[in-house]
Amino acid sequence: MKLTLLAVAILCSSFLYLHETSTTLSPKQTSDFFAAPPLADSYKAKIAQEVFQKLKAAKGDFRSRKPELHLVESTGMGIAAAFPLTGVIKLEEKGYDLCTEFGADSLNALAILLAHELVHCYERHNWENLFAWEYSHTSMKNAVSNEQKKDEIQADYLGGILAYQAGFKVFGVMGEFLDKVYSTYRLTDENMSNYPGLEQRKLFAVESEDKFRYFSNLFEMANLLTVKGEYDDALAYYEEVLHDFNSREVYNNIGVVSLQSALQHFSPKQNKFAYPIELDVVSRMSRGGKGAIDLEYRERKLLDALFYFENAKHFDPTYPIAHLNKACTNALLGIANPATSNLEWSDAKVSANRAIQMSAGKPEWKSTLSDGHVMLGILSALKEQNEEALQYFDKALAIDNNHVLAKANKSVLGAGNSPFSSTGNLQAGNETIDGTPFSEMDFGDSNVKFKLKKSLTDSIVLWRKELPNSYVLAHESIKGDPSSAESTFHLFHLTEEGYEGETLEGISLKNGTYSVILEKYGQPHEQFRLGNGALLHYEYKNQELIFRLGPDGNLMQWCIYQQPNS
Repeated sequence: MKLTLLAVAILCSSFLYLHETSTTLSPKQTSDFFAAPPLADSYKAKIAQEVFQKLKAAKGDFRSRKPELHLVESTGMGIAAAFPLTGVIKLEEKGYDLCTEFGADSLNALAILLAHELVHCYERHNWENLFAWEYSHTSMKNAVSNEQKKDEIQADYLGGILAYQAGFKVFGVMGEFLDKVYSTYRLTDENMSNYPGLEQRKLFAVESEDKFRYFSNLFEMANLLTVKGEYDDALAYYEEVLHDFNSREVYNNIGVVSLQSALQHFSPKQNKFAYPIELDVVSRMSRGGKGAIDLEYRERKLLDALFYFENAKHFDPTYPIAHLNKACTNALLGIANPATSNLEWSDAKVSANRAIQMSAGKPEWKSTLSDGHVMLGILSALKEQNEEALQYFDKALAIDNNHVLAKANKSVLGAGNSPFSSTGNLQAGNETIDGTPFSEMDFGDSNVKFKLKKSLTDSIVLWRKELPNSYVLAHESIKGDPSSAESTFHLFHLTEEGYEGETLEGISLKNGTYSVILEKYGQPHEQFRLGNGALLHYEYKNQELIFRLGPDGNLMQWCIYQQPNS
């Protein structure tokens, strides 16, 4: 399950000479700058806006329509400028033309520039300049202004990550781009004293790539552990990501972890339906009823889930997954608290309808659209309106005729066969990727990506091992003090993009589709709903096979899972 789910970008004010309230500008200059009309060249403006919108989408922060991009003939002061208080970013035509000199990398160069400016806006970096301007007659000015260099370091660093996250190949371009900007605009370390030096900025480009890959590994492992039901350890990874990257996806997925944890404390009698809970990249469906039921823990986790889904919505009010997952949470709160069930189910219905409305007509949210109808069907069934429930389940099947949750919930109402009865056709644990079974892997050369002390006695470690066309993520959970510690491992072997190998049944990235996989392997033991596709989970002894499908039903990646000594 390769995560497309994260990343990064670079550059900005180092190419400007100003921020929104910089004291280097006279009142007239400031007025003229804001009054500068957008460039009339529709082609350049269109291309710049396309890159800009991709960067904003990667950030996933849509709390307002801003920031806005204005392409102007000239700023009169530099290549670009960010105005965080007004949410305006200005790019001059000369800067756009400079990016086109990079040929095939011209869009990557433009992404480098705009991403740096976006970081300044999202982080509201100009506060200290405004403060220094207002208090320029006091001794506080210099101390406050020194924060600018820190802001530039952060914008370079996080900017590189954002552009990479948006799909631009920036890391091999950043150094050359910086050289060209400094040369074209005659910038030197001396006249850019508020900025890191040029060579240091080039180093940031390399460090940004490493940092992005580090957080991608954390995020991916968190999702994989959520699939396996290892919620506590998954949460530790998500929270580490959240230290540096606040995004709708991270908040949503932490909410999913809390919700799935709560589901373990509903009895099968209480929770007989299969809820369309969506992890943004990977989602796990649980029908609950494992072990002792802790009512206080269940209530706390459900409320935690609501908190995180609301945060995801705060970043992007039009993010349908958060609305759908909130509907699932309210429905379960209604089951847990019969006295308030009508109120909770009413809220759930509103959220489900919003998820449907926001997903309609958008191919990338096709799964969420059908899942919204499943959620409305569950709510009708909870109110014993079974005919209406069946109509909603059928609507979901009209959108996706293989919708596993619609079929499962129809079977609960006695109107169909459960899709979970099949055991699949996975052969005796012989699947490999790159022709390398786990038993032949030497993890001595693996890189430790993350180590966290969860408590005085417990910790977790993430390892990554590179293979020719694939990679292995290994999670180690260590419990107990050093003298008596015990380790549990979870190993995930994943295909890289463009992997040309096949499974034992001849499935490859070129020919893999939902119908072909079912034909070769039979019905999976579990199917997981994704906002942008589905995940098929097959089990055999201590080896499991996981196929990740895109919104078109085509195979995007597959993974072999094994837990040694299990």
